[in-house]
Amino acid sequence: MDVTAGGVALLACAGFAGGAINAAAGGGTLVTFPALLAVGLSPLSANVTNTVGLSPGYLGGAVGHQRTEPLPEIEHRPLAMSAVVGAAVGVALLLVSPSTLFERVAPFLVLIAVVLLLAQQPILHAMHRRGVSGGPRAVLSAAFIGGAYGAYFGAALGVLLLALFSITSRAAFPLANAVKTRLAFVINLIAAIAYAVLAPVEWWAALVVAVSSTGGGYLGGRLARRIPVLALRLLTAALGAVAFVVLVI
Repeated sequence: MDVTAGGVALLACAGFAGGAINAAAGGGTLVTFPALLAVGLSPLSANVTNTVGLSPGYLGGAVGHQRTEPLPEIEHRPLAMSAVVGAAVGVALLLVSPSTLFERVAPFLVLIAVVLLLAQQPILHAMHRRGVSGGPRAVLSAAFIGGAYGAYFGAALGVLLLALFSITSRAAFPLANAVKTRLAFVINLIAAIAYAVLAPVEWWAALVVAVSSTGGGYLGGRLARRIPVLALRLLTAALGAVAFVVLVI
């Protein structure tokens, strides 16, 4: 496909915003995915290009959070291993299933991501009020589910991980948010490596998103505890709704 200055500028802005939103609130994919569709990529190519391009942004967010303690129920290593196994399952599902299947389910995955994004705070508040905690096995299962979903599609992965950790862990929100960001980087990295070799990545677009999302992710990680996220969440949800409509049409 032809590379235009307008397309590069659009993806650079979307990548920076997506990296920052992923680190600060979750849901940045709902900014970059519609931008990739707008420059002419197919849904499948936009999905894998998005995964590859946002990986450095997740790294920027993880570094921005600096040192992170483990969740109360489990250490970092087994949690990461569970997420890696889940990511491998998600990659396999995307690669072995026909592209037409992904194009059919993509609008509904976007819709699920938008609902999760908008319902994040009510879910978190409800879980904190109940004071529930599922223990180590439940936390590991949450990491596995997040890994599979994140590698297959990835939109609102951070929101999904936060919701799952709120159900299964006693961790306070700032700790869960930091662990979520680092785990999302691991999941995205596994998927990105696989798709870089095996999937139809549009490399110029991935490079633009990668460079811009790195700066955005670092900034979002540094400011995650200081900036209001409601406006970002509503804007991201609106862009996700637009992507849903485009994919359905």
